[in-house]
Amino acid sequence: MSPSALYSRILPYVPGCPEPTVDLAVMDAATEFAEKTQIVFKAESPIALVEDRSTYYVFPDSAVATDLITNVFCGDRQLDLVTPTSLHDQVPGWETAESSEPTHYSTFGEPGSITVYPKPKNVSGQSLRVFASWVPSFGATSIPDELGRGYVRDIVEGAKARLMMIPERKWTNLQLAAAAQAQFERGIVDARIKAIHGKAAGTIVVRP
Repeated sequence: MSPSALYSRILPYVPGCPEPTVDLAVMDAATEFAEKTQIVFKAESPIALVEDRSTYYVFPDSAVATDLITNVFCGDRQLDLVTPTSLHDQVPGWETAESSEPTHYSTFGEPGSITVYPKPKNVSGQSLRVFASWVPSFGATSIPDELGRGYVRDIVEGAKARLMMIPERKWTNLQLAAAAQAQFERGIVDARIKAIHGKAAGTIVVRP
């Protein structure tokens, strides 16, 4: 979805505002919404395990970037997440450990990458399946459809708030900006609740 599709909802509140400024406000609002709600999830295409290679990049399309990796599977096995402080305890000898099937993964490397443990050895046709939340990539010029279709009103309010808070412009309106920001934040809370429930009715499951 192009920011220009939202002009009719925004420009009446910010008369005279340049369209590139509106575009930037829309993309910033969409990015903040996606980051805070984690509402947009994708299952990345299977990533083939490579012999003696521990680190893999989760490649999104050009319009989105990886925000939060939530689950990693190797075949039917769900890998356990390890942190820098727990790696030594959970994967003894991780520096040299090798296996035909990794059991753990970490995300403390480069953004958008995962590292699996033990290091893959004697792998045969196995692959990783990564589930992650996404945000518009830096420099993106459009909102991913999964985000734009369901949350247009919230993104519009976030963009309006940003624009009307710009000081010393003829469209500056701090009172309306505060109202738009409050609506934007309510939308974030509602969407975050949906994300926690997996966008379905039911109770929240807390895993140990």
